[in-house]
Amino acid sequence: HVTSVFVTHDQEEALEVADRVVVLNSGKVEQIGSPEEVYDHPATPFVFKFLGDVNLFHGRIHEGHAHIGEAAVHLPDGPEKQESAVFFARPHEIEILTKSPGPSAITATILDIRSLGATVRVELERADNHEVVEVEVVRDHFQQKQVKEGDSVFLNPKKLRLFSESQNTGLSA
Repeated sequence: HVTSVFVTHDQEEALEVADRVVVLNSGKVEQIGSPEEVYDHPATPFVFKFLGDVNLFHGRIHEGHAHIGEAAVHLPDGPEKQESAVFFARPHEIEILTKSPGPSAITATILDIRSLGATVRVELERADNHEVVEVEVVRDHFQQKQVKEGDSVFLNPKKLRLFSESQNTGLSA
């Protein structure tokens, strides 16, 4: 029960030991909150990127859907329209599917598969613009898919986050 200040650049360690986290960027406070608040609801793109790997998807918003290439992913709390948007998704927030789930699918080709113990890290190349996407899957689930390097699959973002580019503030999407 001693109050202390612990300074670290090890994000995992900070989230594990802290009751409250302060994320600084060039001497400016980006966000203060519990480890769960800061990780699950990052206030800025900097906080999002600082606390783990992230995939960026460039697109637009039309009628409440994130249009990423040919895919249209529903944004439950997003704006109705925006000509240019950048969507953020962590590697574990994207599903790899062998069959298209419909209009939300992003077609990709598996470039590399790396086993990391209990999880598998998969590097994929999007068919529409050749950008690389990283997906992290629980090993058992990945093995059930029976896919290999070179296979064409579908990416289904389970969660996308949108940040206002002009104000650099977070909007949950």
